[in-house]
Amino acid sequence: MSLIKNSKTTKYALRKTSVAFGSVAVATVIAVAGATSVSADEVASATTAVTSTTATPTKSTTEAKEVAVPDYLETAKTDAVTTGLEVTETEAKTQADEKTAEQDYAKQAIAIDKIVADYKAEVAANQATYEKGKAVVDAKNAAAQAAYDKEVETYNKEQAAYEKAVAENAAALADNQAAKVAYEKAFEEYQTAFKAYIESVKAKQAVETENNLAQKAYDIKLADYKEKKRLYDEAQAAYLIDNELYKKKKAQYDDAKDAFNKMVKERGGNPEKYKQDLTFLPEELEDGETTTLYHQTTGLTTYLTKEGQSRLYGDGKATKMYETKNLQDSDLTTTNPYADNEIEWAVVKVGDKFDVTYKGLSQATIKEGRDIKRIAKVVYKYEVKSLPSNDGRGIVQIYNDPAVTMTIGSSTDTDQPVTVGVDVEFYDENDQLINLANYNAILALNSLNHWNGASYVENDKPRALLVEAKDINGNTVRGTWDPYSDGSNPSLDGADVAVKRGYANFGSAQVFNDADNPLKIVSQKATWDGNGFSVSEETVLDVTTVNASGGGNGHSIGTEDYEFGGSSDIVGAYSVDAGSGILTYTPRMKHQNTPHVESVNIGNKEFIKLPNSSVDQDPTTKEVFAKEQNQYMNEGATFNADPSSSTKGWDDPKSPYLYYGGGAVILKDGHLEFTAKGANATDEATLYWFSINSNVAFPQDPGEEPVKPTAPTAPTAPEKPEIKDVPAEKEVPVPPASPLYKVEPKVPEQPVKPTAPELEKDPVLKETIKPTVEWHKNNILVTKEEPQPKPQPEPQSKPTPKAEPKPTIGYHTPAPMVKQKVEENPVSDVIEVKEVLPNTGTESATTLMSIGLFGMIASGFGLARKKKEN
Repeated sequence: MSLIKNSKTTKYALRKTSVAFGSVAVATVIAVAGATSVSADEVASATTAVTSTTATPTKSTTEAKEVAVPDYLETAKTDAVTTGLEVTETEAKTQADEKTAEQDYAKQAIAIDKIVADYKAEVAANQATYEKGKAVVDAKNAAAQAAYDKEVETYNKEQAAYEKAVAENAAALADNQAAKVAYEKAFEEYQTAFKAYIESVKAKQAVETENNLAQKAYDIKLADYKEKKRLYDEAQAAYLIDNELYKKKKAQYDDAKDAFNKMVKERGGNPEKYKQDLTFLPEELEDGETTTLYHQTTGLTTYLTKEGQSRLYGDGKATKMYETKNLQDSDLTTTNPYADNEIEWAVVKVGDKFDVTYKGLSQATIKEGRDIKRIAKVVYKYEVKSLPSNDGRGIVQIYNDPAVTMTIGSSTDTDQPVTVGVDVEFYDENDQLINLANYNAILALNSLNHWNGASYVENDKPRALLVEAKDINGNTVRGTWDPYSDGSNPSLDGADVAVKRGYANFGSAQVFNDADNPLKIVSQKATWDGNGFSVSEETVLDVTTVNASGGGNGHSIGTEDYEFGGSSDIVGAYSVDAGSGILTYTPRMKHQNTPHVESVNIGNKEFIKLPNSSVDQDPTTKEVFAKEQNQYMNEGATFNADPSSSTKGWDDPKSPYLYYGGGAVILKDGHLEFTAKGANATDEATLYWFSINSNVAFPQDPGEEPVKPTAPTAPTAPEKPEIKDVPAEKEVPVPPASPLYKVEPKVPEQPVKPTAPELEKDPVLKETIKPTVEWHKNNILVTKEEPQPKPQPEPQSKPTPKAEPKPTIGYHTPAPMVKQKVEENPVSDVIEVKEVLPNTGTESATTLMSIGLFGMIASGFGLARKKKEN
């Protein structure tokens, strides 16, 4: 049963957290009628330094130390002051370490630079708005002045004509008739022009009305299309998720159905082989019930105190319970501190033999003909045959239920596996040993895990995706999507990765994606310019899936298989559903290189191979195990061992796919040997949780076949209406002036002097509010160790010589540090890595060793870049 490590700043999900607790409730396992099992599980843990029992005692004191303010932060402050902003120093903050303080300075510098840039941008924007408004006012005033000047010119002419008419009044009588004829002709021309004007107004209004009706009809259709498109996009997003889930469930269903059919066929041809005489299941209690189980352990000499067990458990990482290198003398006792119905913790050595006797069983029987005999007692006779710790010590957790059995583990300091031999003895109510050779007792061999390295996802976030399409006006526009704008981080979802989905932000532009307007990905190639990475090339792609690189390639996005330092630098992949505009980001699951294999040696007993199981027997060694890894689907397994939020894993007694990691044995004698080879995760302990019971994982009928989801139908966008050109309206004609008759001439009406226009005032320049810039210094707490008086050791027997330590398996020598310039690019390029243990478990913090190592690497990169620039 899998328990996998968490190193660096990584996360693992551990399903069977019950392994970690000293006094936990009895583990439960669903009993399957006519079935039987030996479950194997493991737990992962972080590696910490060995605590010497003879070290000189010390006293720790802490004091605050100011971290020097870097030049780039001073430059940012100076830029703010130069821009005219007020810079205020706030109270200093205490950081966890210098690296964190440097990162905080970098964040402050970036924040100040952004405030200054935003302020400058707002000032420029206000000035541009002012100048644009002034240009409009100037144009209006110029037009008004020109019209006024024209009216004055007309007025001056009419005034001159009026004055001339008055002067010539007496001489004009002879010309009255000619003036009348001229007037009548002019009036006729005026009437013709006025009629043409009226016709032009009607023609203009007719075209405008037609255009308005067409536009209104289009707007109604467009609004209906928008709503249908919104519903389609929602349905399409759900369909994409459901269809991916369907593919996984359909593949799992097909395998389970095939395994079940094979099982039915094989049982029909060999019914005696699958006849089960043994019932040996975990005690499952209803609420309020009390178990009658109790047990007695003999042969053990060293136990973990309850306080020691709690200390080893520490911060909640279950696998720390088995780090023998962390044991202290105060953790140990020669007196068993646990009651006979409690889980026991003890320390064992290679070669130790001990017995555990259980009585008061309620779920154990054996068939004898038509009779069913109760099994009143079971005895496990253990022998510790191998441990991977340098001092040959291991820690055992003896469960208070014989069908849950035991977990054993130790620090992984050598190439040795964890191997435990056990002889199982069943006794009837008369305390007589039951001879298994007379029965068909089938024992389960479940949860035989095999992985080639623990899974994890890097904590490096991708660059925001850039996409392109056309808006409703036919203009080409671009949008962006940041899958982690909500503040979350790349993570695992059990055995899968947590996938992010969303839509691009096009600002004020309206974009509707369909087959005629597909959403396209724009690749972004980042290059190093001496101070940092920046995007140097953008290309519109016709593909729907691209890779996202990590910091080693400047968080580029494209179709390349990005590498850095000889390893893959791909942290995930973007994909687009071009017709709906739905965007998806899938982090890449990565794996460590420490393999872990669990096996059971059954000797010459008959092995039962379950259909479609990854587990088989080596006929030469008699070992039962999975020859290929069966933990991760992304590495070739048919099922994931651990579940996710949407799929079931096989490594669960209640899983319909439990058969994939198991087998069975016909128990003609009670001897078995359990072995776990390889640490549960790099630099962590090797653990093995095995359960002896009859819950055989025979394939079951998976039931109804999953239903394939139906893809929604995309709506059709309405066609834009044809908007006709509106004809110009003719000028309103001016009627002719009445003629002046020289007979009883009349003086024409004196023209009115035009009023000077009231010119608009210039717009007011918007004042830009100056933001206040705040910054703070950073302190770190420095710990000092002061030696204390050394306690006098108590007389002890001469210790057994300790074997010379061998090189630690899985240890990686840190790469040499290279100085890099960091002043202009204060944000560290060091990638924090999150890892999640396979199977189940708890989230873990990064070990001190990992923090120190990554801190050194990050500092080294910074110094190297600085040296390069100098």
